[in-house]
Amino acid sequence: MSWRRGSGEDPMTDQWCRFEVFKDEFTKTRWVEGALPPLGDGEVRLALSTASFTSNNITYGIVGEQYGYWRFFPVEEEGWGCLPVWGFADIVESRAEGLEVGERIYGYFPMGSHLTVTPVKVAPHKFTDGAAHRQGLPGPYNYYERLAVDPNYAREMEPHHSLFAPLASTAYGLAEWVSRSDYQGADVIVCLSASSKTSLSTAIYLKSMGVAGKLVGMTSERNKSVVEKIGVYDEVITYDDYAALEKGRGHLILDFAGNGVVTANVHQHLGDDMLHHTVVGASHAQAQRRIDGVIAERSEVFFLPTYMDQRLKETDGKFITDMRAAMIDVTKQAAGWMELDRAADRDAIEKLYNTVREGRIAPDHGGILQFDHIC
Repeated sequence: MSWRRGSGEDPMTDQWCRFEVFKDEFTKTRWVEGALPPLGDGEVRLALSTASFTSNNITYGIVGEQYGYWRFFPVEEEGWGCLPVWGFADIVESRAEGLEVGERIYGYFPMGSHLTVTPVKVAPHKFTDGAAHRQGLPGPYNYYERLAVDPNYAREMEPHHSLFAPLASTAYGLAEWVSRSDYQGADVIVCLSASSKTSLSTAIYLKSMGVAGKLVGMTSERNKSVVEKIGVYDEVITYDDYAALEKGRGHLILDFAGNGVVTANVHQHLGDDMLHHTVVGASHAQAQRRIDGVIAERSEVFFLPTYMDQRLKETDGKFITDMRAAMIDVTKQAAGWMELDRAADRDAIEKLYNTVREGRIAPDHGGILQFDHIC
């Protein structure tokens, strides 16, 4: 009998299962299951307990071929894929020295019950999955945190951590770039898709950094009242109210939406008062440049890996320390207004997946997947 999932006495299942989507049609999904294979020397089996699920996970699939996200957790049948999620797991079997059954681990997992890893670069606080198929993929996604030695770890905060930690580096890096660039000369900062958790986190970071000027959130009519209630922006307006943006003041646009029509409306309304437009992430940038009305010469993409490499060299690692401290603060703040939507069986998980995929989850709600008894 083997220990698993922090339950103390429950027998370890000999089955695995996972949720898969058809890469060319995200409405087509299925559950796949099978018998767990024996571990090889140096391998560790992790049983996923809880994970977050947000629009960020859908984005992993949308750009999965372009950025390699489908390659992290390959599946057998052509055309299908397993979406990555961020979450917490227990070591339930180990044939790797120094990693013991019962350890709690945080990291990047398939949307399913188990993950087998080949730990390398093992340290008291983390290890890297050295599996052959993950070589050449972005390093941060291959790191796994060992929580026993993390002084900031609190089990009751796991849902909020998994919701916000994956976005924290992008949001913090962007906020620091805005602050260090003196807001690109603007005195109004406009966040498009103000309801997104990356945008909300960025706004919180900007406030903590003493942002100068006005912070405006733009969102849909449906989300406006909720975003106002969260209270991180000085003003919240809808996409249709772009004419409310004040002419005669310099504006910096932080674009988390990638909606070219909204961008064009804002650019044409502000004209020379649109000093700089930053698209957060590369997936929509080229499409926006092709839309009439977008001022391409004052638009650029913020790509975190490039910025992070620069800041790590400049700060000798202090950037990471500051980012982690800020992330803890954001997570604690979010616990005060974030309502958790938990999915603990296969039907509930599929329902939550479709709710997020269709953009129907409220800004103050966060999707949490629970895999303890899913197989």
